[in-house]
Amino acid sequence: RVHDNYIVDQKGVQIRVAQIDTVLAACDKELSMFLLDMHQEGLETIQFAWKWIHSLFLRDFPLPVVIRFWDALFAEDTSEGVCSLIVYICAAVLSEFRDEILACGKSFDKVLEFLT
Repeated sequence: RVHDNYIVDQKGVQIRVAQIDTVLAACDKELSMFLLDMHQEGLETIQFAWKWIHSLFLRDFPLPVVIRFWDALFAEDTSEGVCSLIVYICAAVLSEFRDEILACGKSFDKVLEFLT
């Protein structure tokens, strides 16, 4: 449920982050492996995806893009659909910017700066 993203333990966000990693592994193995390798450097998906999910993308994306995301989210008729779409949007954003992410190399600071 979307509500689970905003409760004390934010269980929903933790679930979505795991789902983002799973979707990314299925659609872009190279980027997925790169980000998994970055886990060893201390960069976890939750460090950038938390803000995207918690703010429904408003803090990190231009308003016209956010409106497009929100239009799709509001068109969903179930909480489950909204949660799934949030995961797919996050994975799509990562995939769209894969070249820029990979170009950061194994630099924790550069990758985190780019993603936030």
